[in-house]
Amino acid sequence: MRPGTTIQWIPGHIDLVNHDKADTQAKMACEKCLLTATSKSIPIGDLESICKTKLMREWQSGRQEKMWLRRFWPILCIFLPAGLATNDTACDSSVDNSLFKIPGDVVIAGFFGAHYGENCTMVNVDTIQTMAAVVEAFKTVQLKNVIPGVKLGLFLYETCSTGEMAQKALVEALVEAECSNSIILGGVAQEDTNELLKDLGKHLGFPLNILSSESPSMLARISVRVLHHLKWAPVHYIVTENSEMRADILAAATELKICVYHALPFEETYTIGPGGGTIVMMGTFSDMKNASRQLRESRVLFIPTDGVFEPVPDLATSKVLVVLPSHLDEPALNNPFNLTEQWPEDYGSDLLKVKTTTKQLLAVNDLLDMANSLKYHLQIHCSEQVLCSRLPKVLSRTVTVRDHTSSETDLKKGLVISKVELDSFEPFVVIEQSSSGSYNKIGSLKLIDDDWFFETDQNVSEVTVFCREIPTNDSVGLECSKCANFGSMYRGYFALQSELENSKPLVVLRDEAWVAAFLSISTVGILCSVAIFVFIIVRICKKDMLEGNPGFSFLMLLAVVFMYASILPFSFKVVDEDSALNSVFCGLKVLGTSLSYCLVYSVMLARSLMLASCDEDGGFMSHVNGYLQTVLCFFIAAVQIALTIQFWAMNWLLLNKEECEYLSQGSVFLYLMSYDVFLLALLICVSPFIMRSKRNYHEGGYFTVATFLCVFVWSGWCVGYVLLPRWSDLFVCCGLVGTASVILITVFIPRTYLMLTGIVRDHLVSTLPSLVHTSSASIVDVNYRSNQALYDSVQTRGQVNPNYYAEGPPTPSTSKMEDTDGNVYERVSNKKQRTKKKILRAYFREYRTRRSGKYRAGDDPYSYVST
Repeated sequence: MRPGTTIQWIPGHIDLVNHDKADTQAKMACEKCLLTATSKSIPIGDLESICKTKLMREWQSGRQEKMWLRRFWPILCIFLPAGLATNDTACDSSVDNSLFKIPGDVVIAGFFGAHYGENCTMVNVDTIQTMAAVVEAFKTVQLKNVIPGVKLGLFLYETCSTGEMAQKALVEALVEAECSNSIILGGVAQEDTNELLKDLGKHLGFPLNILSSESPSMLARISVRVLHHLKWAPVHYIVTENSEMRADILAAATELKICVYHALPFEETYTIGPGGGTIVMMGTFSDMKNASRQLRESRVLFIPTDGVFEPVPDLATSKVLVVLPSHLDEPALNNPFNLTEQWPEDYGSDLLKVKTTTKQLLAVNDLLDMANSLKYHLQIHCSEQVLCSRLPKVLSRTVTVRDHTSSETDLKKGLVISKVELDSFEPFVVIEQSSSGSYNKIGSLKLIDDDWFFETDQNVSEVTVFCREIPTNDSVGLECSKCANFGSMYRGYFALQSELENSKPLVVLRDEAWVAAFLSISTVGILCSVAIFVFIIVRICKKDMLEGNPGFSFLMLLAVVFMYASILPFSFKVVDEDSALNSVFCGLKVLGTSLSYCLVYSVMLARSLMLASCDEDGGFMSHVNGYLQTVLCFFIAAVQIALTIQFWAMNWLLLNKEECEYLSQGSVFLYLMSYDVFLLALLICVSPFIMRSKRNYHEGGYFTVATFLCVFVWSGWCVGYVLLPRWSDLFVCCGLVGTASVILITVFIPRTYLMLTGIVRDHLVSTLPSLVHTSSASIVDVNYRSNQALYDSVQTRGQVNPNYYAEGPPTPSTSKMEDTDGNVYERVSNKKQRTKKKILRAYFREYRTRRSGKYRAGDDPYSYVST
């Protein structure tokens, strides 16, 4: 005895528009069955007969109502389970329209259009292959034993590729599950069948899952790999049934650097005449066949999305290749689906037979996902992972429906689950149509490391037919600027170039050879200046007394470094036409050049005037105050600074590029240098008065030489600047680097050498025996004392002492500026300490006396008197 079914009136659509009629009809049907308000059992066979009779009456009447409840009102009367018994013969008497059955506790229903056409007599070969793949995949899932103790079942139903039969098959699946006392886990169907059942399944709460299939994008990648291996490039036309397919093929071709000239829909193939080159077509076989009639004397690659292909006699003169998914061994041989109709002629079926297909692997993933969802239902409704009475008869979907289009990752997952070796898996086959209309297998595609590999014995030419890696003339490949996929092919390259363009500096180094040469010389000059600067600092820190004021030496070194650095505005150029930046560079050229000359000449002129005043009779008593020299230097330089800044600040923001270039070139630029020429002329005038001066390590002579060399440098670069305006920047830099190098070589390097040798000599003199205890009459040669520095410590009354010059200080102050302990001239003065200021004044007088070389007759030969 089996449990029965209870039918009762359930008013579920009160006050809802368009539903009251369905409620009324359902109530009348229940009354017709002589059911009262209290539940009464009827045999399930009678219930099935009533439901089928009503459904057939509705379908035959041709009513096409959109409200599914009005068409399937008897389903509202099904209330499972009821718990009353019926006999087994009721279910056995029902009509069985299933194609395949594997009984189980939990059943997966499959709906397939194995037949089509009038009276449902034509066999759909592709659907049969799909059904066979589902059966093989189900066996694989059964072996996994997802839930121990729970047996999975599989029922496959015929839909005849029509909506009416598909809906009837779904109702039959519900009834048959009740008859077999099984639980329905859900249904699987192909995409076209799912469109026929999705509305009814939604209203009945019946979950439908679309079987995964070979996605167009994967077919496009496979086909383009065939083109790449056979070097069928460039591709002249891509013809597909929709834009998504064209985009997939373009993307795959772009990745492999295959040029594509045109992409057309099927409706525009009339524009392609005979000899159209390489053509790739993708879509259903019937559409491709109709669109390819005029493609004679071409190379055509067909990609049938329905897996069907037949010879195309119109393309007998063309070279035709077809990419097809592999097939399982012909299911009709064993007839597992009880098919009695005649099979249509299946061209090339023997060439496609393999043990494992892509449909099978993809179905394994789908069925395994459904089996795993059963675990969730058992966890929710049952205490343990076993079936219980609280489990619903139809299980709702518990997981998100994943995309039914497949990828290479899905195939690899199916291979792992099915325990199939990757090397033995041949999911796709490439066949070639001969001139006689027959087909030959030329190779197969294999999945290796997430990419496709075409395995064939075809000979391939070594000629390069692919686009360049980068669109430059120095790379190998075809020039593909006219290709439809040119932009997408080099999108990464152009994006990188754009990023570099946006991130590149505003200014770049000029590529002329003279720029590198002058920068190298300037770098060496700056390093030498820094070395001299450090040397003077070290000597001062060691308390060595140096001649002259070292502050002006530092100032002149900084001016030389600034002059070397003034060539930078001439060594760089602005990348973009930025008027503000161009104006800044023009201003830096004018300011850097004029100020660098001015600073160097200002320091030299201030020092030269000091030397001329100190070394001539009637001068400033042998010493010029450092503050006076600083003020003099400042005002000499301030004139040029004020003129340049005023001229530039009033004009640079208002000038365009051409006017700015006029400011930094030509006669205007030389006009801005006029004050520097004036300073150089003053130096020439002062030079004769200081050329014999020996103060400050013969600074006067070095200044004189440097001045005349600067005149020579100025004459050279100005002449070149005027005569060769094209090379104006070169001559300006030549003048800057030449002047700075003249100052460094003729002034600082000799003076540094004299500083070093003077310090060494003073240290040697300080080690000679003292003359304190030597009689003045025995002293003949005291020349060594004349070499001691200008600032030796003496007493103010030393000249009255006859032994004054015989008693030098034990440690010359030129070596170390240290205070001497005690008084070394005890016979002259009883004072123990003298200030440094008085000592320096006394020694200045001695120095001037010895410089004059005159003394009175009869006086001590060492008591010089200043004139």
